[in-house]
Parts: sequence; C-alpha cells; structure tokens
Amino acid sequence: MSPYAVDGANPSHGTGATGGNLGVMYSTEIAGDWAPDQIWGWYAARRFVNDAIEALEQAGVALAPLVADTDWQAKGVRKLHETIESMSVEGAAGESSLRMRLWELEAAR
Repeated sequence: MSPYAVDGANPSHGTGATGGNLGVMYSTEIAGDWAPDQIWGWYAARRFVNDAIEALEQAGVALAPLVADTDWQAKGVRKLHETIESMSVEGAAGESSLRMRLWELEAAR
C-alpha cells in the first residue's frame, strides 16, 4: 500500500493539535470499506477537531494569567475574575469534549 501525506495529526503521536506533525504519511488501510468522500470527510473532521482543540488550548493559555491578575477583592474586579475563571473552565470542558470527539473519530477508522 502506498502512503500519502495528509495535513493533520499522527494518530500514533497524540492529537497533533499543535501542528508539530503536519504532513505525516498515512496508510491507505482506512480506504478498505469507505468511499472516497467518507475518507475525505473523516480526515476533514479530524483536522477541524484538531484546529478547535488548538484554539481552545491557546485560549486557555491566554486566560490563565488573567485569572491570576484579576484575583483582587474589589467588587467589579472580583466579578471580572469570576467571569474569566468561568470562561477558562468552560474552555477546558470544551477542549475535553473535542478530545472525546477526536477519540471517536480515531475509533471509527
């Protein structure tokens, strides 16, 4: 079987959301019972999920210092701190959910 390069992550090396292994070679074994549009859909879905995970990771990194910086006792800043902290928790939950979708995509192969 001839491998071909696909943008996305290497399934044997994590999600690849950081883009560190774009252009990894893939085997055509996935093509066994799938139509070409199904294969393309699987790779596209995987790439979109990876992109979303990367965006949530970046948002989490950006929010972390804001949570610490707004940990004051003034009412307005306390509310801002709680809002930023809530956004950080929601982002982490969304990232976790997307990682489950990625796992499901991997299992569908």
